[in-house]
Amino acid sequence: MPARLYAERSVCKLAFPDSLKAPGGIPIRPRNLEQQFFLDALMDDSISLITCYGKAGTGKTLLSTVAAIYQATVANSLYDGVSISRPIIGVGKEIGFLPGTLEEKMNPWLQPYYDALEVLLPTNPPKEPQFERKRQRKKSKEPAERGDPIQKPYQKLLDSGIVEIEAFCFIRGRSIARRFFILDEAQQLTPHEVKTVITRISEGSKIVLIGDPAQIDNPYVDSRSNGLVYCANRMRGQAIPAHVRLTKGERSELAADLL
Repeated sequence: MPARLYAERSVCKLAFPDSLKAPGGIPIRPRNLEQQFFLDALMDDSISLITCYGKAGTGKTLLSTVAAIYQATVANSLYDGVSISRPIIGVGKEIGFLPGTLEEKMNPWLQPYYDALEVLLPTNPPKEPQFERKRQRKKSKEPAERGDPIQKPYQKLLDSGIVEIEAFCFIRGRSIARRFFILDEAQQLTPHEVKTVITRISEGSKIVLIGDPAQIDNPYVDSRSNGLVYCANRMRGQAIPAHVRLTKGERSELAADLL
């Protein structure tokens, strides 16, 4: 029986729902045992910190996003909202400074989360009975709104403030209360930067650090000295945090074969 190992060396059976979904979205289910462990930690409100190692395509971004939105909107509103951030470190050559507002500057760096939101709240829902009414309602509105730009279904979450895009460089001095905070690409951070983020988390909040220690573009850290690995090792054996490692790719058969 799959179980979680606690700090006091006891074990307990995993507890997680069969599926999760954002309001008006499609259900997301864990596809393997590793994802069940991750979802168990994400849904446990007694855990304040989660560190997760995972290669590309293992589901760490999608599962953390749907668990965060579900708990901020459906599950008795355990959190006031979801905050998402990641360090701004590019792969390969840079394309120069980006114009626009802070949100517009952050959009290219946070595109993986827009992709995850598109999976959770698709513009074109699957052809299944539970989505047929929504599709017909959308179709009836098309003639009157043909001249208007198409708005993504997840834009309501952004406009209402339930999901916020945080600029990592401006996080110092903040106090993040009653938020589900997701920090992506945490392996790009130094231990000092991870300490800065974690000390911003107030009572009633939860922080999830996800990344792949094997994919580092920051020249100042390596696979052992980066902030994600430092945090996982530093918090080992304590009761508050949880650590999960994802290894099986679930994005597609093509991606799994390459990995």
